[in-house]
Amino acid sequence: MENSSQYIFFDTHKLHYVTFGSGKNIIVAFHGYGQDAQYFSELENYTVNNYTILSIDLPYHGKSFWDETKFTKGQLGEIIKQILTHYNVNKISLLGYSLGGKVCFTIIEIMPEVIEHVVLLAPAEMQFNVTYFFATSTYLGNLLFKYTIKKPLYLILWNNLLFKIKIMNASRHKFFNHFLQSDILRIELYNIWMAMRQILPKRKKLYNNINKNEIPISIFIGAFDSIITLKSALKFKNKLNTVQIHILQKGHKILDNSTAQQIMETFIQK
Repeated sequence: MENSSQYIFFDTHKLHYVTFGSGKNIIVAFHGYGQDAQYFSELENYTVNNYTILSIDLPYHGKSFWDETKFTKGQLGEIIKQILTHYNVNKISLLGYSLGGKVCFTIIEIMPEVIEHVVLLAPAEMQFNVTYFFATSTYLGNLLFKYTIKKPLYLILWNNLLFKIKIMNASRHKFFNHFLQSDILRIELYNIWMAMRQILPKRKKLYNNINKNEIPISIFIGAFDSIITLKSALKFKNKLNTVQIHILQKGHKILDNSTAQQIMETFIQK
């Protein structure tokens, strides 16, 4: 199977994906916020003819086409079913970075029986994100979210104040200001958050599915990551029987040419 660019079609949408490797074992991969399917290209040299990675462009990312409707759990399940049928397999492994980790957790919640192994890089939603839920899933929160997108000045001033009085660290301050000071990036943030708002795992069911199905999960976390912290990873691990934590001397950016082989070997050595 050669490296190729393809689409999954359903409803009025089409999701773009790229394949890396040529092995019979399928890994479905989901990138982080603001990235695209090429994010996982570093792993191609380490598939060792055992794996094919299907790296998917999430809604409003890369070459995927998405209208203004929400991305549902039913649609996510349909994507996985199409992959199982197309590649004639009964099980897949999952790979997710940051936002993509939340997608992987949701797949575990809705169809654990098809999952062989999960590798997560600084995954979002190891702990419940109150701010995200309030902004996207409540009436008042969504009104405030829309207002902030149109008029971000007060939030920028608040962000700067938190940094000045040392409640917010430099990494988070830079991250938020990067989005708040750009009209285009704020609109993209709103569209992505709202489209993905249903891709949130039900936590109790997620934990039960992992333990009941004994799904092996390997989490790579940066020791200096101030966005997805080591503390949150350890709390997540404490609730589960099959989770392993790999601590890297990095920040939020986990995958590069120095870690690609170690990450890929985690699948091979499961």
